[in-house]
Amino acid sequence: MRRIVLLLALFAAASTAVLEYRRNLRPSSLAPLQLRLASAEAFPGLTPLERRGFGVLLKDSLEYRTGLAVVESEAVLPGGPRDALTVALARTGGRIGMHLVLDRASRPQRAGDVWAETPAGAVGAALGWLGLEDGARGALLPRDPAAFWELARMTVSRPQGPIQGDLEVCAGILAREPGCAEAWLARARLLNNHILDDNRAPANLQDRCEQDYLTALALAPDCPRAATLFGRFRTEIGNQRAALDLLLGAVRRSPKAPRLYEAVAYAARSAGLLEGASRALARRDALSGPSRGEAEITENTYLYLGDLDRFEAVLGPGSSAQPDTLRDFYRGYVRLLRGDPPGAAGHFRRAAFTPGGNRAFMDLAGVYVLALDGRRDEALDVLRRLWAERVPIRIPDGEFTFKLAEAFGYLGSPSEAQDVANRAFAQGFGCLRWYEHSPFLACARGTLRWAALEQHLKERLALMEASYPRKKFNF
Repeated sequence: MRRIVLLLALFAAASTAVLEYRRNLRPSSLAPLQLRLASAEAFPGLTPLERRGFGVLLKDSLEYRTGLAVVESEAVLPGGPRDALTVALARTGGRIGMHLVLDRASRPQRAGDVWAETPAGAVGAALGWLGLEDGARGALLPRDPAAFWELARMTVSRPQGPIQGDLEVCAGILAREPGCAEAWLARARLLNNHILDDNRAPANLQDRCEQDYLTALALAPDCPRAATLFGRFRTEIGNQRAALDLLLGAVRRSPKAPRLYEAVAYAARSAGLLEGASRALARRDALSGPSRGEAEITENTYLYLGDLDRFEAVLGPGSSAQPDTLRDFYRGYVRLLRGDPPGAAGHFRRAAFTPGGNRAFMDLAGVYVLALDGRRDEALDVLRRLWAERVPIRIPDGEFTFKLAEAFGYLGSPSEAQDVANRAFAQGFGCLRWYEHSPFLACARGTLRWAALEQHLKERLALMEASYPRKKFNF
């Protein structure tokens, strides 16, 4: 009997030691975590796309049903998360090894290595090393190693031109791993970008895109990135109500996922609900600290509220070493708002020539480059061609259409600015305040047509405010 009691005591002590060890490894009290990928040299044998895609898949796994707020290191601003996880990865003899370094604000640095037979297994081992539950492997990640690395590439790829090859890769992954939510999400994202970029995309692709988003969410309803991307898709097709309903539900399930609040802000600002958008961003910052947001996304809520200082601070200065089409475009745009055409020109040039960048914003940046070079007539010709090409696009993105209206206004064509602004409203962009205050549209205001547009905007905004009152954004 005494031996049994002794064994039970030893078992309890060992269990307590294991729990304490895990507690010491775990990010302190689920504090926001900055995810850092070590340098490319620390990922031998991986392509740049595979390394970046692995980072996205790992981040999704860290957030999935763990209650952990994760921010990419490149998005962190001063005052952002102090806890940080640095990750390196190597493939050796058919096995996957990950080197993990956890830096926390209040505890000593810890480092360790985990090994597994598959990439998904290595991700699960890393979650275990952090003391987190591994809910991702069954829902998010493919079991097959080859499918995992193909998926990593597809997760961050933005094809320039035909996408048939990428669609075939996605189809191959799904044939092997039909229950993999990340594979459905990758194909949805690929189709989404293609429809945005190519006015020749067949009409049925939008339905396929939506179905893929729905399938991803059915397989992994608590995946913040799936809800975020689908919410953005719904916003860009002009259905802010469906976007907000989806995203506010996702926030209730994953209240510590920063990117969900950014997607709420996107849908809300597009509907003119700037107070709701501001509250979403304030909650995001309370969770994760100040952030630039995800790559190739800008936080226009600050712009539409007239807070240019904050808008420019979040954009950052930019550099030729890290081109980002959208952010470089808006760096030029805000320089114009501040009356600095020479400063704007450099940013627009960089945006116009971003390798693999967002085609629509590259083209619009090129219009401003021509205008700032004194070639107004040529700029107008290019802008008219760009607008004609955008008309049949299946995902219209009313906010981008509004940027085209502003460009017509900047180039001194008020009637075209009015026409395109009307189309932006019809496509769902309803930020009344910026219609009223954008300096680029000053030449179009004051007419009966403009007064009619403003009245329509006010009526729609009143309906949205009735459906989504302030209390809906009490996060």
